[in-house]
Amino acid sequence: MEIYNHIEKTEEGLEQLIGAALMFEENHYLEAIRQKKMSEYDILTLTEDVRLWYSRMRKESLRLAMFSEHFLEEFATDNNKRFHDAYDLFSKIRSTISGSRKVFRKFCRRVMSHPTNPAADTSLLSRSLLSAHVVGRDLFGMGSYDDKVRTLYEELKAFFTTLVMTLSLCHRMIRDEADIKRDGARCLEIYKKCREEVLSSARMFAKTFNISTQQVSEEEYLERRKKAKSLLEYAQKDYHQRNKAEFLTLVAYEVIAEGSSQGLTADESMLWPDNREKVMQVRYAIARFDDMVAPDRKNIDGKFLLEFIKWCGVSPHHERKLHQFVLDTYQGQKHVVGWTQVLNTRKDYGHRFSDQELADAFAQQLELLKKNAA
Repeated sequence: MEIYNHIEKTEEGLEQLIGAALMFEENHYLEAIRQKKMSEYDILTLTEDVRLWYSRMRKESLRLAMFSEHFLEEFATDNNKRFHDAYDLFSKIRSTISGSRKVFRKFCRRVMSHPTNPAADTSLLSRSLLSAHVVGRDLFGMGSYDDKVRTLYEELKAFFTTLVMTLSLCHRMIRDEADIKRDGARCLEIYKKCREEVLSSARMFAKTFNISTQQVSEEEYLERRKKAKSLLEYAQKDYHQRNKAEFLTLVAYEVIAEGSSQGLTADESMLWPDNREKVMQVRYAIARFDDMVAPDRKNIDGKFLLEFIKWCGVSPHHERKLHQFVLDTYQGQKHVVGWTQVLNTRKDYGHRFSDQELADAFAQQLELLKKNAA
């Protein structure tokens, strides 16, 4: 009969492996050494093997620990399935599971070809002396063995300590993720927090201007929102179902959809998300550019545009997009200089003033215009 070497890729299998690892202690180890009649060579080679298996497991453990630190608080990650269930998890910690099987198997009781009890349990964890429920007690303890035996014990102790820590973390993350998915209010809270982080991360959000290259279509977004009875239900269904790029695009679609319902264009919504008041101010300013520039000047020059851009309050990553927005929406009689001219003006003029001073200069001009028009 062969020992059944498989460990079920289920939560129950995970719990059984944790329980078996917790059984390891000095008496189990010494009894296993005695029953297996391990030679000095056996102990030395096994010590090296355990060190190798431990090193591989440690790398996986460190990756999991770092990844799990913010996993539950992220609405979307690039590894959504990492803690989805025990089956997926086992595939991510192959070295840990493989090393564990090898350690337990090294200390398995011999299984006879013709056992007296054919119904005897031949599973790996039940046959291993390291996880036996009943063991004898060595009268003299570890002190009666040489350094090689003690060294192997310390290596195994470190191995099982890390194994329990790693598997317990995995087990807790599976349970915690499932709890959050059942809690719609918690999903919505995480969604709103991550949405604000996306909107405040200008460099990331700027990427969504090229929506045509994204993995998620606007039709898919609208369909999912239509099926969901509320934002809460939508958040609950999408928690840990998207990668970061998809979530970024979905936030962009949401911002555009909300802006459209308030009469804003897609560009306006992306440049000033959740800020209709600012969009109305920008529209007013652009419509009155000709009144703010001296009549004898044919161009809306780089200095004026630089002050306007800083007054608009967009991130530096959006400034070129804002310049294009001006070109697309300005309907006056003057010529708007190109982006290169704005950059040259920034080099020659912008360094002498702070962004706030430039914004204040434009605000003063606009306020003067309003007073004169009143």
